[in-house]
This record gives sequence, structure tokens and C-alpha cells, in this order.
Amino acid sequence: MLDDPGFNAFAAPGGYVFVTKGLVDRVDEAELAGILAHEITHVTAKHHLKALGNRARAGLATQLLASQLRNNVGGAISAQMLALGRDLYARGLDQSDEFDADRTGVALAARAGFDPYGLPAVLQQLRTATPDNQLFTLTLATHPPAQQRLEQLELAMGQRLDALSGKPSVSVAQRLRQR
Repeated sequence: MLDDPGFNAFAAPGGYVFVTKGLVDRVDEAELAGILAHEITHVTAKHHLKALGNRARAGLATQLLASQLRNNVGGAISAQMLALGRDLYARGLDQSDEFDADRTGVALAARAGFDPYGLPAVLQQLRTATPDNQLFTLTLATHPPAQQRLEQLELAMGQRLDALSGKPSVSVAQRLRQR
């Protein structure tokens, strides 16, 4: 846990998952389980490693060509690797990776015995967060809009996970209004 008031969690290549104190203070157990399952999915699906590889291939060719002109290949590769890491955390992952982590995270949390609507409840909170709210700035900047994520989860979840929640079948939107 990071001693930070922001509302954020993130996974790092290698399997480390970080959550901020600000996030933990604002969510319940099912919501935290959904968030952690989302981040665990990034690790197990190797989203960060794949993103680094894709960006490295795209940027390395340009850097190598430029470094050949300057005759500084080693320095260019080192600089490119540092830039890739900064870029990945500044821009976030591809939307498809985020949607995958949402879908898989909901199922993972449900299989672990948590209410599968924990993550959608967090997304509902994010949907109303304003971009100028410093507590949510990084989360909003590195993820697709919360409304899009909720719509994707509605398509993926439908009512298939309701039996795991112990509540009657309702849509994601209806379930969130009940919370």
C-alpha cells in the first residue's frame, strides 16, 4: 500500500500490485477485491510486458536509425527503454487490455467469493469523478472512460454472475442503484 491520498491501484511488470491509501479508505471489501482482481489480471495476462514489447518495437527502429546517424547505439537503446517505462505509466495500457482486465477481474473476484458487482460499483464512482479532481487524475488519465467500461461489463456480465452475488437477477445499472 502506498501512503498517497489518490484513488488508484496499479500493477507493475513482475507481479507487484500497488494500491493507494486513498483508494483503500474509499472502497468496501467487494470493491477492493474487484480492483485487485483487475490488477492481477494485468499481471497474469502480461498486459504490461506486451505493451512494452509493442512500444519498444515501434520506437526502437526509429531510435536505432537515428543513433546510427549519431553512432551511439547503446545510449539510444538505454534511453528508449527508460522512455518506454515512463510512457507506459503516463498513458496507461490499451483500452482492450483494460476491458479484458475488467471482465476477467469481475469473474476472478466472483470465483473468490466476493460480490461480482464490486468493480462495477467502483466504476460508477469513477463515472462521476471530474477530471480536475486531483484524487482521480491519474486513474482517469490512464483508463478508458468509466461509462465505456461499465457498458463493456454490462455486455460481458449480463446476469450470468447474479447467482454468485446471492441477489436476484438484475442489470448492472439496476444493481448499482441498489448498493
